[in-house]
Amino acid sequence: MKEILFYFLSGIILFSAFLVIRLKNIFHAALCLIITFIAVAGIYLLLNAEFLALVQVLIYSGAIAILIIFAVMLTKISKVKIAHNDQQLTALLITLSLTLITFFILNHTNWEAGVNLLERGAIYEIGRELMLNYLLPFEVISIVLLAALMGAISLTKKESLNEDKKQEK
Repeated sequence: MKEILFYFLSGIILFSAFLVIRLKNIFHAALCLIITFIAVAGIYLLLNAEFLALVQVLIYSGAIAILIIFAVMLTKISKVKIAHNDQQLTALLITLSLTLITFFILNHTNWEAGVNLLERGAIYEIGRELMLNYLLPFEVISIVLLAALMGAISLTKKESLNEDKKQEK
C-alpha cells in the first residue's frame, strides 16, 4: 500500500511541477507549486519524517507559496503572460543528461536500511529547541517574510499611483 501511495504522490509531484514550468499564468503556476509542496509533505509522511512534513506544509505551502500569491496579486503580475525562451532544446538536453547521471548514481550506490535515530518524543524535543534556543532566528525569518510582503504592497501602491497619473493626463 505504501508503494502505491508513493507512486501516486510522485505522479502528483511530477505533474504539478510540470504545470508550474509550463503554465503561462503565473498565479495558476503558484497554485500548482502549492500542490507540489503538499505532495512532497506526503512523501515525508511515508518516510516517517513527520516533522519535515509539518515544516513542509507550514513553511513552504503556508508561508512561501502564499507570499508568492500575495506578491503576484498585489503587483498585478498575474496579467502578464510569461514568455517562453528559445532554448528549449538546450534545456531538454541538459535535463536528460542530469536525469541519466542521477539514475546512474542511484543504481550504483549501496543503500543501507536507515536506522530510526529519533525516539517517539522527537517532535516535542525539536519544538522545544526551536522555541528555547532558536527563538531569535525563528522570529527573524518571520520579520523577513513580513518585509517582503510590505515591499510587494509598496510596489503595488507606486504602480497604481503612476497609472493614476497617466490616466489623469
